[in-house]
Amino acid sequence: MAGPATNIATFTVIWNAIGKRMTLIYLASIIGGAMFFGIIIDYVIPTSWLQYFSVTEVVSQNHHLLPHWLSFGSAVILTLLILNAEIRKLIPKKSKPMKNTNSPQNTYNIKGMTCNHCVANVNKHLSEADQVEDVDVDLSSGRVKIQGNISDDQVKAIVEDIGYEYAGKV
Repeated sequence: MAGPATNIATFTVIWNAIGKRMTLIYLASIIGGAMFFGIIIDYVIPTSWLQYFSVTEVVSQNHHLLPHWLSFGSAVILTLLILNAEIRKLIPKKSKPMKNTNSPQNTYNIKGMTCNHCVANVNKHLSEADQVEDVDVDLSSGRVKIQGNISDDQVKAIVEDIGYEYAGKV
């Protein structure tokens, strides 16, 4: 319990969420709990209960946990997956063409979108507005294309209601 609870990512999140004092109390409780249960294991539990978990027992029984072909194959698959993810980041995404209608198409700048959840949130709320036929949100440029008869004030109100900054019409 003490290992996973004390990694730097956990402390960064906790520090930002609950502050310095509570984080130090959290750390002290983790250290105290680890020492307390370590003492209990050392002095209260009989050693015969733990003899099968000793390092010498575990290491001396088996030197290779997986077959060589499985280890090598897993490494190759993992490498290919990582390369695929990195290559996809480099290839620009094609924006879908807007529907061909007679209603106007406007493009707006939206600030504060940082992830795909933000894109989905903006897309959902703007699509629910009356007279909007299609919405295309581009995370990398921070732009939103809206097909439909919606006023700039309505777009601004919707965007600011969901927590993003309306940066004007392009």
